[in-house]
Amino acid sequence: NDFISSLQSRALSIVSDLSKGDWVQGMVDKQIMAAARRCPHDSAFGSPSFDQKFPTFKGTREMVDGILYAGLPLVQVIAIVIAQKHSNLEVLPPRVDIEVDAPEGANMINLTDLSSVA
Repeated sequence: NDFISSLQSRALSIVSDLSKGDWVQGMVDKQIMAAARRCPHDSAFGSPSFDQKFPTFKGTREMVDGILYAGLPLVQVIAIVIAQKHSNLEVLPPRVDIEVDAPEGANMINLTDLSSVA
């Protein structure tokens, strides 16, 4: 199916772009530095954390389009699954009690049977 292969290639392209980007490398470097400060066998153990700037996430137009293209069918599938799980629920109609306060001998019109009016 062309749609599935297109979706797969877009997803792989997004994952590849993210894994090769500076943002993921910055996250990994940040975790390694934090782990070194917590490890008693490392020379950086107990050292104060210094403010190092890590790269921020920068998404390209193609990446954002790919995420939307892949995400919308996923949201639709989730909505269908949820609807199917709730389709067998029985919803009872609300019970309504109506009380009419009309004077004795008032001429009332039955709106369910209008033949009496004509």
